Amino acid sequence: MHELSCTKALFDTVIRAATDAGVHEVVSFRLRLGVMRGYVGDFILHYWRTVAAGSIAERAKITIENVPVTMKCGRCGEVYEASPDAGGWLCPVCGVEEGVIISGNEFEVTDIAVR
Repeated sequence: MHELSCTKALFDTVIRAATDAGVHEVVSFRLRLGVMRGYVGDFILHYWRTVAAGSIAERAKITIENVPVTMKCGRCGEVYEASPDAGGWLCPVCGVEEGVIISGNEFEVTDIAVR
């Protein structure tokens, strides 16, 4: 259910950008969604229909880009995708758990198309 509150925040961001630009309709936008956020993209799309109903963004096409967790090893400098299936947080080169997260926590709107 936390997707509802994040969808409301997403809506506010999109509407604010559109209003500031003086446009009449939001056609589409891209949402970069880091997997560490724990949000389910399909739920966001579902809630969008309710949150955006009757607004200038109600027919907007949303493309969700899922951003994986990427880390940089603090020991050897290797940049790698971290996942439970691939050894979790361990560096695949030197095997230490000294990585710094460099992506995977995104929740950002890009590429807004309007008319």
